Amino acid sequence: MPNRVHHIALTAADLGRSSRFYDAVLAALGYQRHSGLGSPLVYGGDGPDVLVYAVEGADAAPHRHGRPGLQHVAVEVDEPGLVDAVFRAAVAAGGTVVHEPQLYDYMPGYYAVFVEDPDGSRLEVVHIPAGAA
Repeated sequence: MPNRVHHIALTAADLGRSSRFYDAVLAALGYQRHSGLGSPLVYGGDGPDVLVYAVEGADAAPHRHGRPGLQHVAVEVDEPGLVDAVFRAAVAAGGTVVHEPQLYDYMPGYYAVFVEDPDGSRLEVVHIPAGAA
């Protein structure tokens, strides 16, 4: 079996606020939450599980893009409509839109949206047409 990502774990200052974001955004990607509101929130779908833990200690400052740590997670989807669905879900759930859905010149047809959760963790959702890579 090839190596693969098993799960992605994030930390949130407010699990209730983050659950609203991840419930909406991950549902648009076919994920379901498999836990209550306790730590961690556990989401399963067609890809690595996503776990959201409560912050430990007093430092609940949000992550800032460009600082040390994970820069972003990119999820590739089969349909460009899913990029738009994640955009709408993130907006409705109070997420921050970093870059609205658009074509990028990374490769032909690279269509993506970049959003941040309430704690500044960045998610890219991208559609790359078959044969473009």
